[in-house]
Amino acid sequence: MDPEFAPYLIGIVVGFAVGGFGHLIKSNALIATGIGIIFLVAVLMPLLRVGE
Repeated sequence: MDPEFAPYLIGIVVGFAVGGFGHLIKSNALIATGIGIIFLVAVLMPLLRVGE
């Protein structure tokens, strides 16, 4: 696996885990947090790395 890809994969997995756990316990706050984590990792992290 490409070492630069690992943080994205870990972030996406954590976001899905948090969102999935939120669905299990029916917590809208955890579901939204999971979606937010996925958004941050998938959208904002690549934008912040553009200058590197």
